[in-house]
Amino acid sequence: MASCDWSQEDPWVRRLRTGFLQAKIQHCMVVGTTGSGKTTALRYLADGFLECAKRNTIAWFDPGKSHEVLVLAAGLSSPHPLNLIIPRTMDVEIEPADGYEFDIRKSWVSEPGDVWQKLIRSRVNVIMIEPFNRRADKFAPIIRQIFSELIENAFEYRLPTPLRVFYDEFNKVVPGKGHALSPEHARTGADVEYSIESIRSLGVGMIGSTQGWTDCRKGVREHFTWQVVKRGSEFARGRLSRFNSLFEKLSEEYAYIVYPNRIFSDPIRIPFYGDGEEFGSVRYIGKLTTRDDRRYEDDWMTINEFLGLPDDPDLDDAGDEDGQGPGPLSPELLTLLDPATIQSLKHLMRDV
Repeated sequence: MASCDWSQEDPWVRRLRTGFLQAKIQHCMVVGTTGSGKTTALRYLADGFLECAKRNTIAWFDPGKSHEVLVLAAGLSSPHPLNLIIPRTMDVEIEPADGYEFDIRKSWVSEPGDVWQKLIRSRVNVIMIEPFNRRADKFAPIIRQIFSELIENAFEYRLPTPLRVFYDEFNKVVPGKGHALSPEHARTGADVEYSIESIRSLGVGMIGSTQGWTDCRKGVREHFTWQVVKRGSEFARGRLSRFNSLFEKLSEEYAYIVYPNRIFSDPIRIPFYGDGEEFGSVRYIGKLTTRDDRRYEDDWMTINEFLGLPDDPDLDDAGDEDGQGPGPLSPELLTLLDPATIQSLKHLMRDV
């Protein structure tokens, strides 16, 4: 278990503590190449909230990276109870390593947007949706429901605020130009862009990571006034772009903290909180899929059921006669659709 002294008098860390962790809600982005330690930097910030700002509710999206979720339970400065939020009929089996015990509660949801109703302030809330979905075409509708409900709940004051939402590879939620999987995926980013400043004022702070600064939608990244810069970070313009060569040489265990005024710190050593395997093992049981999947089991919820869509296996992946993709748009269908929808459908057809 790593130990981070958040009371240390290092002026840069003190400014992070007082200006971000214990201050009014702000958004923060961790930027760095693959293997530069972005996830460790996210844990560093989560550790800071848990140690220095205990009133905050923590929601952590689990991307399914093996056993790493156990670092949140046992690898930070002190042990923390977890609340695992899981799709109904799925499960997560956790086996602690010798010498470790975990305080874990499980909460099941019937649709993506329900995750926000299951948050518990006294626990680290781990949202485990992505590990059960293996289909790229279903990622956009799932993530759009989740963040649409986050926005709705924020405006209706139904969240345990202050709420800090951690999402590794946040560019998957707000893809930059040319990175969206589909028009619906791009619209998800537009929804978040439209509301990101409003939810901040309503007590919701986003802490994300991305490999490239421009991988995220431009209108979104402008609101991430704090950054943690890891090795390989590259900025296209502005004051930080003059220091790209400096960021390129940064060792994995160090990071620069960039403050809202674009002054950045000396290199700060980020504690290594361990690998998940040393704390135990995690096994995801179940799969959000279709009934005609050979791995489907009778008691599993299908992905369409989870999304609130008609669950007809003959229609779920309907396509052309060869089953390779959707067939052509019929003239009868075109007369019923508005021009914007027609263009979206044509775009989807080209991508298949």
